[in-house]
Amino acid sequence: MGIRTEDDLRKTMKKYNMLFVGERFNNVYAREMFHYMKENFGFSLPYEEFLDLVPGVCAGLNMPCETLVFVNNPSKRADYQITLF
Repeated sequence: MGIRTEDDLRKTMKKYNMLFVGERFNNVYAREMFHYMKENFGFSLPYEEFLDLVPGVCAGLNMPCETLVFVNNPSKRADYQITLF
């Protein structure tokens, strides 16, 4: 997968209903991936449990993920930014 043009980006975001961000448009947020899986595959795991799985799944797929925290509570995990490729 490669997003090379603005049209590619728009089509990809529309197809998956997610933001693709970063210099190469190869980063997504776990929250949006969770929503996509819930809406399209009937995924029924609570969000916090989903977040618990993200680092292990990403490591298994050799996909870096960065923990995002709340500004007003930096000790609390808010989301992950996942690098797809």
